[in-house]
Amino acid sequence: MYWWREIMGADVLLGFLGCYFLIGIAKGVVGRVVQRKEDYYDDGGEDSHE
Repeated sequence: MYWWREIMGADVLLGFLGCYFLIGIAKGVVGRVVQRKEDYYDDGGEDSHE
């Protein structure tokens, strides 16, 4: 069949690597969409510290 099927634990290793890859991609994409700048809520009004 496949050459990696002969290596003991290869399926487990590929599963873990796939999970880490998907988590890394998700954190990168979602982090850019959801995360806002530090001064996102600062309207620059009178109460501003700057």
